[in-house]
Amino acid sequence: MNEISKLLNSMESLLAAGSYLAGGMIPEIVPTIPDEEWQQVATASPKRQREFSCGRNYSHQLLDQLGFSNFIIGRDDKGCPLWPDGLAGSISHTNNYCVAMIAPTDSYVSLGVDLEESGRMKKTLWPRLFTAAEIQQLGNIGELDKQLRQAAVIFSAKEAFYKCDYPINRQLHEFTDIEITLNSTSRTLQVNQLSQGELAGYQGHYVTGMTHVMTVIQKTA
Repeated sequence: MNEISKLLNSMESLLAAGSYLAGGMIPEIVPTIPDEEWQQVATASPKRQREFSCGRNYSHQLLDQLGFSNFIIGRDDKGCPLWPDGLAGSISHTNNYCVAMIAPTDSYVSLGVDLEESGRMKKTLWPRLFTAAEIQQLGNIGELDKQLRQAAVIFSAKEAFYKCDYPINRQLHEFTDIEITLNSTSRTLQVNQLSQGELAGYQGHYVTGMTHVMTVIQKTA
């Protein structure tokens, strides 16, 4: 079983029923997607075309399961995917892997999923990305590889939060406006906004692998 399959299986074991995930490796050959969606990236680089098409391909696998086989995934004026009425969704990719997630809005009004490579958040980036408390939390971890893995989880959680929150509130946040607290036992995470404290209704989970991490943030109805 490859890394992305392990991450998906681990995340699915944490999420409540009614949340749907699909993902895999980004192929060298561009997956087939509807022409209306292909036009969104027709002039993009080959790499971007593969990433975009892979995300849409996995999204359509989930939509097919839920009875939306002919739905065209559009984009709003900010580039956010447009999902069928009654569904919330999110897409993420790294250089190697791609994942899509969908859930009915009677359970979650919005959601965000994010994949990150474990070693990408170098210490030189921490002051721009993390709060003082987060940096202290990372500094308390002894081994560098574990520090970088947890840094990837915190960064990924912030990305997932933005994907979840922006479609609702249309508000941009600085990375250091948001603080993430991890619970390693339950693999849950808490989202705090420094100006407001804990943000009500946002539920988060995370899983880690050898080279990647995955986070999910869901906003309850």
